[in-house]
Amino acid sequence: MKVLNKKDVCNYMKYALSFNKYIEIMERYRIENIKESKEFQTVFNNFYKLGRHKKEWYKSYYSVFENNKNNKKVNFCKLLKEIENKTKTVEISFASKMLHTINPNYPIYDSNVKEVLKLRNVKGENNKQKIESACEIYNDLREKYKNLKYLVKIFDDIFPSVNMSSIKKIDTILYWKGEYDRNKKASNRK
Repeated sequence: MKVLNKKDVCNYMKYALSFNKYIEIMERYRIENIKESKEFQTVFNNFYKLGRHKKEWYKSYYSVFENNKNNKKVNFCKLLKEIENKTKTVEISFASKMLHTINPNYPIYDSNVKEVLKLRNVKGENNKQKIESACEIYNDLREKYKNLKYLVKIFDDIFPSVNMSSIKKIDTILYWKGEYDRNKKASNRK
């Protein structure tokens, strides 16, 4: 990935209209029973675009979330295995979003971040192999973030009053760069 500058980031970030939903999630998850709160689940699902599973899957996902929400020692692979144990699916993105909410010093893996950072796809013949692959990819993601700390200053220059973790600031820039790139590709095809 090329080194980004403030002008680049301003171009990407014009799509980011509000941080209110993220801040709401980070405040509410600690005080609510997220296994039971349909309101929290709706906000979380909409913000993170988690809309492709059946009701039972979400019930299991939010059960794992509630059971781990105060566990600051939880890690990505542990959460991924717990989610897979309950849902029988390997969801690198969903696990990373849960982990980030529990501990905002962990990055989020999504399709935009994957594309911007040129991360590989999860591979495997079975869920055990997929979990191993996902854990390796997530470790790669964490390593790549170490080289992106300069983005925090750029974010703070643009949004000085937004109080989020440094990791979330990097994540936000990468996410919106991915959206920007996707929109640009789509408009070039027209």
